[in-house]
Amino acid sequence: VDRVFSRIPQERTAPIYRACDVLLKLSTVEGMFGPPLEMFHCGGTSIVYDVTGHDEYIVHGRNALVARKHDEAAVRGYVRRLKETPEFLQGLKAGALKTAQSWPDWAESGRQFELAVNELIGRPSIGRSDLATYSRRIWDMVQGNCIEKAQLEFRLTDEKARLEARLTADKMELESRLSAEKAEFESRLLARSRNKPFGMRAAPHAQFKPGRIMRLNAGLKSAERRVRHFCRSRHASLKAAERRIRHFCRSRWPRWDHGAP
Repeated sequence: VDRVFSRIPQERTAPIYRACDVLLKLSTVEGMFGPPLEMFHCGGTSIVYDVTGHDEYIVHGRNALVARKHDEAAVRGYVRRLKETPEFLQGLKAGALKTAQSWPDWAESGRQFELAVNELIGRPSIGRSDLATYSRRIWDMVQGNCIEKAQLEFRLTDEKARLEARLTADKMELESRLSAEKAEFESRLLARSRNKPFGMRAAPHAQFKPGRIMRLNAGLKSAERRVRHFCRSRHASLKAAERRIRHFCRSRWPRWDHGAP
């Protein structure tokens, strides 16, 4: 930050605008979105949020840049783009100046306001009973929307709680089954390697070794992690999770279903 301006008098606003290329206006609530338009009249452009009122005269990429509310990453990207591409900045400033030149001045604005007031005066008057009827209709609409919104939120909360409870139960049952299958699988492997007749045993270098058990344990733990991640991200059912772990084991050990690695 090179300079900071605070409590600027109205007569000093225009010179400060003219000394800058871009106005960063990130308000989230507006009525008549005035400051960017003032910047347009002073030869600059703006970076704004998609706040109410911006669409009355701002066209993204033509006279200014518009980011979604609270999207600070997009704002930083726009600032870098304007800094790195001066020709794009000049194009936005030229478009902003055209917008300012086509905006009605005080005299034209006053004339349009007078026409609008005269049009309202010329319309038929509305009695109190009609106003009361319109007020009741508006209130019924608002109240109905609030009730419908509350009912929808209640249903969503209930559905979320049921899904979380089901996921927790499926996860606990899956972990229990995986632990049991792992223990059974290890016991089968150890029994198979120890109970063979001496003459039928494989060569010493091909015998079943503890290191292989460690590798199999690592594979099973990796499979457990894959299933848990799948359940968390997709709310998968228990049967789908079992199919996934069995498919993974078959891809690693083709004879998984026959009791051998």
